[in-house]
Amino acid sequence: MRKFIALAVLLSGSGLLAQAQSGVQLIQPDAGFVLGLEWRKIVDSSVGASLTEQIKKTPLPAIPAAAALLDTLLNDLDSVVLAASATELKRTAAAQPPALVILKGRFKPELRSQLKAMAKKSEMYRSVELLTAPEDAPAGGAPASKNRIAFLDANTVVAGDVVEVRAAIDRAKTGRFTGAHGGVLDGVAELASKNDLWIVFELPANALKEAPPAAVQMFSGVKSAELGMSFQQGFALQMNIRTKDDASATSVAQALQGLIAIGAMSQSQSPQASEVLKKIRITPENSRVKLALSLDRSELEKMIKEAQSSASAPKKTAAAPAPEPSGPRTVRITGLDSGPVEVPFATKT
Repeated sequence: MRKFIALAVLLSGSGLLAQAQSGVQLIQPDAGFVLGLEWRKIVDSSVGASLTEQIKKTPLPAIPAAAALLDTLLNDLDSVVLAASATELKRTAAAQPPALVILKGRFKPELRSQLKAMAKKSEMYRSVELLTAPEDAPAGGAPASKNRIAFLDANTVVAGDVVEVRAAIDRAKTGRFTGAHGGVLDGVAELASKNDLWIVFELPANALKEAPPAAVQMFSGVKSAELGMSFQQGFALQMNIRTKDDASATSVAQALQGLIAIGAMSQSQSPQASEVLKKIRITPENSRVKLALSLDRSELEKMIKEAQSSASAPKKTAAAPAPEPSGPRTVRITGLDSGPVEVPFATKT
């Protein structure tokens, strides 16, 4: 299914810009996680040239017409939305929940033909053809695939779990679209309009049941969060974390400040990265925690060049680590605006 979805992403789009937020109306009404990608805006942004250069250097996948599909990805893909329902997230907190992917663009008839040729199997639902990926075809005794991909019209492709795909088709056919309000979708329209990549999610009550004790202590008070990134004038990141109460917000803010301080100290070989971490601003406001970072184009270019240099540099052989003391450990961070912070972290067992 991964190759099939990847091909669908490569194929989506052929001209007109379609913001990812337009795909929200087809997602689950009780969505607990939504990711939006304004791909065309990113390609046309300040990081577009570096991004497309890296994509071109990536080896082509072993699928038909790979070169043509790569050209479509670079020049025609508009937007993507990925969503999962809150009900399924609560039910499958430790596993991968059924997901729905919405692709926006303008689709040529021959592109649908390419997908159908790869699928080799299809079914009809409400006059819409649902294609099954060839690698998902069940072997002897294996359960049938649950993943499908479908063209709703010349501008929209839906893919993912068959139940979710059929429900999206129902919404499209009946006109009972999901509104961008209520639950995590409150404020999505504004978030999507100002950012190139955005995420909103609710944190299920059982999401941290298998997390390390330190993570549970830090984030047990978190209810939901929204994050947005923009690359139009350099790089801008904004994150709002909603917590249970004011005390939880203060605790989360202090924990994040401590983690960032630790990260900055660990970047002794990367001055640019260390300076970027120091620019992050974290402030609690009532029951919310706000995190913000802004870099101009020159700062972003320096960071990208440093990352590329680090990736191409020969790896140094690390010395054998010294034995670590047993028992709970904490790191005390001083010099923060909010005062000293002790951050607990778990040792390996």
